[in-house]
Formats: sequence, C-alpha cells, structure tokens
Amino acid sequence: MEIDEDLKEFLVEGYEHLNQLEGDLVALEQSTSDAEVINRIYRHLHTIKGNSGFLGLEKLQGITHGGENLLSRLGTCGKIEYQSL
Repeated sequence: MEIDEDLKEFLVEGYEHLNQLEGDLVALEQSTSDAEVINRIYRHLHTIKGNSGFLGLEKLQGITHGGENLLSRLGTCGKIEYQSL
C-alpha cells in the first residue's frame, strides 16, 4: 500500500510538532502563566489543525481545535476550570 506524499509529509511534520509540544506541555505544568509557552503550544496545535484539515482528517482537526480553545481560555483568564462530566 502506497502512502500519499502529502500524508507522509504530514506524518513527519506532525511527529516533530508532537515532540516539541510534549516539552512545551511539561513547561506549562511548571508555569501556567508563561505566555511564550502558551503561544508555542497554540502554534503547534494550529499547524496540526490546518494540515489535518487540508488532508480531510476531520476528527484530528476537531481535537486540535478543542485544544486551541482551551489554550485561549488559559491565555485570557490564566486558568482552565475542570468540570467533571
């Protein structure tokens, strides 16, 4: 089975973003008000969202959009309230 070149590139770039995202999430645990870290995380998620949308990966696009929304809340109020379902 041949993998489309666009999908190959997405997987390689996505892996790089996820590796960087992991480190940034650890940094965010240490300081939830670090705007630079929040912005980096947002950019990683935004890039993954855009690329997944381009490839028609709607579920991944929706998940990353949700992550962007959470970060926006963190950026505006400084915390994210956890509510049990």
